[in-house]
Amino acid sequence: MKVTGTARDQGRRNILFVDHAASPGGGQLALLWLLERSSRMRPTVVFLADGPVAARLRAAGVDVRVLYPGRAFERKMLIVALPKLFRIIRESRPDAVVAMSAAVVKTLAMIPFGSIPSLAYLQEDLERVRDRGLVTEIIFRLVYPAFDGLMANSEWTASTIPASLSEIPRSVTYPPSNVPGIPPDEAVSTFPREGTVRIAAFSRPERWKGLDILVDALGIVKAERPRADFRLDLYGGGLVGDAGYVTDLRRSLEQAPFPAEMHGHVDDVPVRMASTDVLVLPSRLPEPFGQVIAQGLAHGCVVVVSDQGGAVEQIVANRNGLVFEPRSARSLADQIERLLDDRASADGLLREARAVFTTFGDPQLADRFEAELESLIDHIRRDGAAPMSSRRLRRRVRLLLRRA
Repeated sequence: MKVTGTARDQGRRNILFVDHAASPGGGQLALLWLLERSSRMRPTVVFLADGPVAARLRAAGVDVRVLYPGRAFERKMLIVALPKLFRIIRESRPDAVVAMSAAVVKTLAMIPFGSIPSLAYLQEDLERVRDRGLVTEIIFRLVYPAFDGLMANSEWTASTIPASLSEIPRSVTYPPSNVPGIPPDEAVSTFPREGTVRIAAFSRPERWKGLDILVDALGIVKAERPRADFRLDLYGGGLVGDAGYVTDLRRSLEQAPFPAEMHGHVDDVPVRMASTDVLVLPSRLPEPFGQVIAQGLAHGCVVVVSDQGGAVEQIVANRNGLVFEPRSARSLADQIERLLDDRASADGLLREARAVFTTFGDPQLADRFEAELESLIDHIRRDGAAPMSSRRLRRRVRLLLRRA
């Protein structure tokens, strides 16, 4: 591993981040935005599979290793990459290793870290994971106990960590969302007083994301207010596990009594958001965080979210956005009708939304991430009751013997 000796590097933590793929997903982009702002780390990033984020990190001056260049992620990589990962860790001796995805957590759990602290960055609802059967029960008894610290991407995510892992130190560190740390110079956005209201969702077309709830809600609005002037744009692509859901969603849009279009993946998300008036995140299940929320607030959208999960750590109802009852098209329709009936009332929401630049700006979140990471590493190293390897082994044995 490349180790520089410049004055700039002195005293900076040598952190090894590991992710399963360099594809531009939410977690990978958050890592990019974090390391672009980093000032207290000397990071190295290892991706098992290739993707555009690797080149963007290199352009930012980050040492990046791709174990399988030119290849998309395959699950077998989680096993065949073990020797390469072990060699990189052994040779580089980082101050800590951070697993950045649930997939790579399973791989790193099989590597003996010795005295090197290992941490898992949690970006999904672990209670939901627990419902997936025997394999995940084994994961909670053998995989997560192999880590010395847990970093959650929201208070909600942290709340889903099972009690069996309570002895593992943890912290909450929100992910960067590509939001600058200071407001732009232009005037505060105002909600359109007349003309078409542009409503949009920026979500993968998966059932749990609830895009059908949004379509149904707008159908209710149109039935109750036939003269209401609005259109719907759905942005988002990527891997889709339920092709039937996408087919049904497209059919609903074709039959909708209002203008609507499903665009799929787009690269110019900031441009699309800048031309959006209302951004809706209609998730059926709790969002662990929801980077699109911070992005929408920063781009002058009125943001409407379901009242659950990490979403309501960013949106305060009737202050900087609106919330609706989860899974209720009726409740969402009420909030949309409220905006359409009194367009001027949205201006107060947009004024309060500008606080996002200081509360969820990338510089502030990057600084908090680094501070929490340093604190967690120091806490782990100070616990001298037993070597780290012994603590990991005891946790695993205790959880294996514990009755389900």
